[in-house]
Amino acid sequence: MSADGFISTAIGNGTAGNNGVGQPGPQHLVTYPVGVAAAPDGTLYFGDHTCRIRQLGSDGIVRLIAGTGTCTVSGDGGLAVNAGLSPVHGFSVARDGTVYFGEYTNDHIIRKITPDGIVRTIAGTQGVGGFSGDSGPARRAQIYGPNSVKLFPDGSVVFADLYNSRIRRIAPPLPSLGANQYVFPSKSGNELYVFDYEGRHLETRDARTGVKTLRFGYDAAGRLTTVTDAHNRATSIPRDAAGQPTAIVAPDGQTTTLAVDGFGHLKSITDAAAQTIGLTMNADGLLTALTERNGEKHVFDYDAAGLLVRDASPGAVTTTLGKTVSGTKTTVTTTTTLGRTTTYSDEALGAGDTRRTMTTPAGATWTMESFQNGVMRRTLDDGTVQTWTVDGDTRFGLQTPVVTSFTTTTPSGLKRTESSARTSTLADPKDPLTLTSQTSSSTVNGRTTTRTYNVSSRTGTIVLPSGQTTTMGYDTQGLVVQVQLDAALAPTSIQRNSAGRPTSLVTGGETTQLTYGSNGQVATVISPTGATTTFSYDARDGIKSYVTPGGRSVALAYDGPGNLASVTTPAGAAHALEYVDGRRTKYVAPGGATTTWAYDADAALASITLASGRAMSVSRDVSGRLQSVTTPDFTTLRSYVGSTTRTATLTRAPKTGTSQQLTLAYDGPLVTTRTFVGPASGQYQIAYDANYWPTSVQLDANAATAVGYDADGNETSRGSFTVARGGPGRAESAITDSAGPLAVSFGYDVRGREQDRTMTVGGTVKYSVTSAYDDNGRLASKTEVIGGVSHAYAYTYDLDGELVSVKRDGATVESYAYDVDGNRTQAQLGSAPTVGATFNAQDQLVTNGGVSYVFDVDGFMIGRGSDTFSYAVDGTLISATVGAKTVTYAYDGFGRRVSRTEGGKTTQYLYASSGLRISHSRDGLGALSEYFYDDAGRLYAVVRSGARYYVACDAVGTPRIVVDAGGTVQMSVEYDAFGNVLAGDPTAFELPVGFGGGIPDAVTGLVRLGARDYEPGTGRFTARDPVLFAGAQTNLYVYVNSNPVSGLDREGTLGNVAWGGAIAVGGLALQIASDKGSTAYNIGVSAVVVGTTIMTAGLAPAGSAGAGAAIGFTIAGGTEAFQVAKAGELPRPCPTGSGGSGGSGGSGDGPSDPSGSNGPYGNPRFPGINGAPPSGPPGPPVRTPAHTVGGVRG
Repeated sequence: MSADGFISTAIGNGTAGNNGVGQPGPQHLVTYPVGVAAAPDGTLYFGDHTCRIRQLGSDGIVRLIAGTGTCTVSGDGGLAVNAGLSPVHGFSVARDGTVYFGEYTNDHIIRKITPDGIVRTIAGTQGVGGFSGDSGPARRAQIYGPNSVKLFPDGSVVFADLYNSRIRRIAPPLPSLGANQYVFPSKSGNELYVFDYEGRHLETRDARTGVKTLRFGYDAAGRLTTVTDAHNRATSIPRDAAGQPTAIVAPDGQTTTLAVDGFGHLKSITDAAAQTIGLTMNADGLLTALTERNGEKHVFDYDAAGLLVRDASPGAVTTTLGKTVSGTKTTVTTTTTLGRTTTYSDEALGAGDTRRTMTTPAGATWTMESFQNGVMRRTLDDGTVQTWTVDGDTRFGLQTPVVTSFTTTTPSGLKRTESSARTSTLADPKDPLTLTSQTSSSTVNGRTTTRTYNVSSRTGTIVLPSGQTTTMGYDTQGLVVQVQLDAALAPTSIQRNSAGRPTSLVTGGETTQLTYGSNGQVATVISPTGATTTFSYDARDGIKSYVTPGGRSVALAYDGPGNLASVTTPAGAAHALEYVDGRRTKYVAPGGATTTWAYDADAALASITLASGRAMSVSRDVSGRLQSVTTPDFTTLRSYVGSTTRTATLTRAPKTGTSQQLTLAYDGPLVTTRTFVGPASGQYQIAYDANYWPTSVQLDANAATAVGYDADGNETSRGSFTVARGGPGRAESAITDSAGPLAVSFGYDVRGREQDRTMTVGGTVKYSVTSAYDDNGRLASKTEVIGGVSHAYAYTYDLDGELVSVKRDGATVESYAYDVDGNRTQAQLGSAPTVGATFNAQDQLVTNGGVSYVFDVDGFMIGRGSDTFSYAVDGTLISATVGAKTVTYAYDGFGRRVSRTEGGKTTQYLYASSGLRISHSRDGLGALSEYFYDDAGRLYAVVRSGARYYVACDAVGTPRIVVDAGGTVQMSVEYDAFGNVLAGDPTAFELPVGFGGGIPDAVTGLVRLGARDYEPGTGRFTARDPVLFAGAQTNLYVYVNSNPVSGLDREGTLGNVAWGGAIAVGGLALQIASDKGSTAYNIGVSAVVVGTTIMTAGLAPAGSAGAGAAIGFTIAGGTEAFQVAKAGELPRPCPTGSGGSGGSGGSGDGPSDPSGSNGPYGNPRFPGINGAPPSGPPGPPVRTPAHTVGGVRG
């Protein structure tokens, strides 16, 4: 009936029936129509006895909204058009288009269809009519014949419970905050979203504190005009007279200009540097093309229904999509340019159950089943089954689901059980917005971690199963202002400015300061000693240059999308990089030597060609899995477990010599055997407990080594060795040997740094060291006692953190000088003559003293005087000739050294885990040795042919003394700061561990550190950093910023790792990650060390979005991460600086394992080639990080 009182027929012609959809209303046949509701926009919804819901749009056309015509309820959680319905009686339509309806015939439930087309049950127990559940969760209630469903303005749903003779109400999850406002929680329960009845987002609030973290402003027409953060900093959206947006202006004035077409569709985005992204829309408002700032174009095609069917990316990479519907099953396929198809299906199983399946091009299948009883089950391609149940949060119900139980079962039946709970204390039990405290607990196999937050005191605590407690304090805006990771550690306080940005970090009296420019970006970082690093920015707020405390200036430039395009060193040498669609295609070193990357039509790496023309070619199987890598020096072959991506065998076949094969066997995600065959041979059997922590490791028929843990997963025993954990943050405090006379003790300062360590054998002190640090976290002095002889050392650094002198007992014994690029140009040991060094524009060594060095065009050292070296394209040293001696080496498929041969005798290296740590070795006579390491990765014991030997290392892991069980010294060696032998003979007791924990070679004088060889004589690597500038240094050959007593790099790629967490202490370490669309930097200025966890200041620049930077702090070690970003700007991931590396995979024998396409450290020179990602869950959080110094996790 119209407003003038006249009645007309909107739908139907008087004939009952079903003639489909797509007709004008009067031509559409209807069978016993029941239930009619109008949406605010005039759209009409109706149901009938064919068990369907239809819609009459404003264009007069009838469309199907829900139902298949099968009058049996099904399809919850899936598309409503694929769901089965009972006859529907009573509708209500919300302002956002959500449709509420009752199904009363046999099913007795109320459901809703959200605007995304998904149907879900919100009340009732399917198929069970009755009366129960008042004052409880609606999903658990029983109702009997729901009818006349109505939505009230406050968000509550009211309905007639027909056969119970009652009117019942489903209360909204949260009360209204006032007139014309209603609230929804985020899925995590951490935020609250406030909307008005027009559907406009008004505010975002912190769910714990109630603080308004974002406020949204609108003009009179309801268009968004401002977004204001908790510090009253507003991002504005100016509009023209027609109301179209013309720009986005950040709080600090950065402006992004917008242009729209005649239909109001966005057609261009122009950043402050006048670089433009172009967008093309079709008449339906669908994006058909996007042109990047560098001219690269993405094209999108759609079918008649507006569904995406093709995505064409730069580089001729395409993805084709298809969709089919068969009964209750919907299938979507994606097909790559090379015809590799991935299939996704969503199927209604009946009774409200659903199944989702993904099938890879190789045929591997993952399934996810969701059951009406709240249980969900996921079956992985390796046979692992995960089952979990979800319940509602005590404040917000099922809108904030809590996983109450989670069980993982491997194919062998090994079961890991988890449960969680969350409780809230409310000042008003009826008002979930009156929180006074909240407690969350997580229990894994009986081990409980508890997190609490108190609103009035603004404090949070995390209590681990062992009882270790971390405390955090927050300001009124909910930002962290204090952290104390353990009661034995000094707290870290964070001061902030009016914008919420951190301006200082204070720990134990040491203060790091940050200042900001008018653009809101970090202008200076001032270390506790006053060393200042300054930054300047381009128009897009990308770091244009920075100046170190020592006055060295580094210039950076970016391409249109924001990828790092050039780095110019302080000496003026320029490194250039090029990309296609974010994939690196070229690196040009100073002087023009060029490395290129090529990709196949699916954008997967196809080849890498070095400047010399030597190439690495990649072959893949029909499903796209890496099958082989062919180089002039070797071929790597890979096979897989069935249709999965888990590596079954990995073989490296050198051009000359014997192949090395590694075979892996699994129990779901857990590697149970590792079998080496070739130059190194042996089989490891690994057993696990229900935590999936390795409990024993056995090599061949030798006795198994048992491993034990505390409740937190820290290692407490290995073989006969016991580890006591009385240090801060459960750090190790003592190591003893039940089968021998060893006793090692550890002490720490309030920053969690190792302060003293003593090794006693048979009651006699064989080694002790006491260390002190400067305010920048660098080693300032140490007193070392070996064999009863004591020496005191003092260390001095320049403004950029490079070691310049070492004093021993007051006398200068080492002196060093550097050029502006950080190359060591002078070295003097004691009274010996000063040795000078020269370098080329690539920072490659040309001469050192009277010795000439030769590097090939690929960046590898091939000559040192008369010595020669031969490197494979992946940076592995194949052979070396020094004088009359020749040494050859073999590697496994992950690039790990597995053997060394000299004079017909071969030493084998075996790895029980996926990392770089050698577990066992066999010497040329067949003698087997097993190695034991402390939390910092320092060797402390060797069991060789049944005999026990004890080892004391310096802070960076260099063995200083070896003592047998009888107390007799087998080896004692003194080194300079860079690892040169000053006294003693390191070959007196053969060890595969040398300077910095790397693999030493007495003939070449080199030390293998992960991906590269290090030369102690010059303090440099012999090859360019394989990860280029992601290694945190602009000098691609220098070792840890020439601070070898405070830093270490066991991977050969991590120049940012330093003692005490400071990166390039006193100055700056730059980490550049040229991933697609972003460029990230770490500023490690005096990283705050708390316990065995490091908190660092991180800086991430604008990258491709040109929206500005975010300053934040990350607390590594799984505790908490938080970030402060400028409102209106895209938040950037905050890098962890020197923290956050290592730890997963447990103590080196954890379940993480290479099995896909990246390696134990991968092959950083050729990512995606020689390695594999971890194949399963992380190991226990034991303190065995990949890179540690002095007990500090880093």
